[in-house]
Amino acid sequence: KFNNEVTIDTFGVVEYKGSYYTSSDTIIENLSTVNGCDSLFTTYLYIYPYDTMVVNFGSDTNKICLSDSIQFLDLSLGDPHTWLWDFGDGNTSNLENPKHKYSSPGNYTVKLTATNNLITKSFEINNYITILSLPIVDLGLDTNSICEYSSLTLSATNVNSTYIWNDNSTDSILEVNRPGNYFVTVTDDNNCSQN
Repeated sequence: KFNNEVTIDTFGVVEYKGSYYTSSDTIIENLSTVNGCDSLFTTYLYIYPYDTMVVNFGSDTNKICLSDSIQFLDLSLGDPHTWLWDFGDGNTSNLENPKHKYSSPGNYTVKLTATNNLITKSFEINNYITILSLPIVDLGLDTNSICEYSSLTLSATNVNSTYIWNDNSTDSILEVNRPGNYFVTVTDDNNCSQN
């Protein structure tokens, strides 16, 4: 015996193998093959009325560093054709699957309002997005000169962070004894980086 299961999600009226269905149903067919084997086919029909819409959304992440963008995804059922996203920071979008970059760290509530031919519905998740702060990098004031036989100490110390200077050293402090441009990338324990 071979068992084949199929799920069909649709709206309104559906025609399936010559029959019309207006409500959810389970169709079981027992078919015999040419070689005499029986096959059992089960089809689950989930039919929603046309005036039903289920609004839902997701994103590629919901916890991200301040400098990065988030890809939002409309997961709604019911054939919406217009969208209004509210990202919780005063910004909105009419795109179906927008990208958004937040300008301040914190937690943000996201709301999606979708419209199909008959109705408008909304779905909201409180504190859905967490935007993490970037590490603070302060090497002090720029200086144009270093006296001969002297040095300058540049410190980028942050708690629970790693460092990579432009000379590839990895300490939090760099001793400089000649003129040049010096910079460091600091990465914290959330994997957020700042130069």
